[in-house]
Amino acid sequence: VWLTPTTINTNALPSEEKRTNINENEMQKLRVLYESEGVLSAASFVLDGQAFTSSRVAESFDGVHYPHQVYSAGAQILCNAMDWLLPNPNKAPPKAPPQPGAMAHRLLGFMILCFAAAGVFLFDGFMGFSYLAAIFVPSVAPRRLFFEAFSTLHQKKKLPALEMQSMHHQTLHHQNSAPNPPPRGNSFKSDSPPSVVKDVDDEEATSLIGKER
Repeated sequence: VWLTPTTINTNALPSEEKRTNINENEMQKLRVLYESEGVLSAASFVLDGQAFTSSRVAESFDGVHYPHQVYSAGAQILCNAMDWLLPNPNKAPPKAPPQPGAMAHRLLGFMILCFAAAGVFLFDGFMGFSYLAAIFVPSVAPRRLFFEAFSTLHQKKKLPALEMQSMHHQTLHHQNSAPNPPPRGNSFKSDSPPSVVKDVDDEEATSLIGKER
């Protein structure tokens, strides 16, 4: 991009030396020199400074510089001409877009459904791979973690109880095989009926389901 000299306001130049050396006549000679030497033809785009400042020459406060709005007009001219940087438009008819389903792949779609089904029915967001870790650490099995997370919620909200029979029996067996702790200082004897104590024990056993490691 080449910018030719803007219009000079000779009368507004602050010194006699400037009025002698850089007046408008001298700038016109310089513009002609640019054109004769092939500078303008070598540039990809020429912004004619004289064209957008000649009608605003009275606003040049020191004979050379202009207010910001004048330079903004030149910048706008340059931006409007930026289409010369764009490639030539393709005049051929546009290519028809692909029809729905043309880019589909049945096998891949079926694989995605299988992964989604594994995540839903195996209670595993890792599509079943968490069961590999459960082989070595049974307490991190996805079904066990699911029961641990939601069994208490079902009890509090009086929702249908979650079924985890094997874990329930395992927990009860662990509790029955554990030795009773010796009585401590402030031991007391419960006055509750045996049936109430049994109900409390059952509730505690149910609340511990899924929390045993």
